[in-house]
Amino acid sequence: MPNTDFDPRIHGFHFSNNDIRWSFGPISSTMLCGGMTYASLDYYYHRIAIPPQNTPPAEGTPLHGYIYMRQEDAHRYALPRLSQTLPERGNRAFGDGVRANGQFGRIMRAVTARRPVPILMVSNRSALSTGSHWTLAVGYEKANHGTYGANACSTIYLYDNARPDVVCELVPDFAQGNFRHVQSNARYRTIFANDAYGAVHPNSAVRPPSAAGLMPSLMGGMAPPPGMNF
Repeated sequence: MPNTDFDPRIHGFHFSNNDIRWSFGPISSTMLCGGMTYASLDYYYHRIAIPPQNTPPAEGTPLHGYIYMRQEDAHRYALPRLSQTLPERGNRAFGDGVRANGQFGRIMRAVTARRPVPILMVSNRSALSTGSHWTLAVGYEKANHGTYGANACSTIYLYDNARPDVVCELVPDFAQGNFRHVQSNARYRTIFANDAYGAVHPNSAVRPPSAAGLMPSLMGGMAPPPGMNF
């Protein structure tokens, strides 16, 4: 099984994405999964120990500001990809996720090179649903498949920031044409692998919080809050 040496127990945050709070103006909620995924990989590549705390950072602290900033970066990558899935129905988007010449191939190449890769798991309900979720692919298994060809996805091993300190699994359900998160049983229509991720030093200056750039005019020009869970 090809994998990286990213160990969620060592390199992942020890608090859950479900518990980290944020606010922007009068709006407040939880969940910064993109920021936690990107930030954990930043710490990993810069060989800096992940903060040991098992409770989420409070708003106004440097760590919270840094995770929030990386959430904005994740959104900027995610939104064009989410819009790509809007016209896709049936197995088309799923097929791109599982094939060796699609998104799964990007994961294979990155992991084989010992590089963990952020992946956006797109909600099975709607491309713009808040059920979409960022995780980090740290390993994979492949298998030949009659419809999807040689070296199709069998299992993707994850650091899932919603489930700290464990390795999670994402598996394709070929009968239903979607992915299933084994630990949560959540369903995802497809995945996008950000193999163009660029590391930022965890001690970098934090940009002021902003809703700008988080959502395009897909939502009628109205930007939903930054903590939307994708």
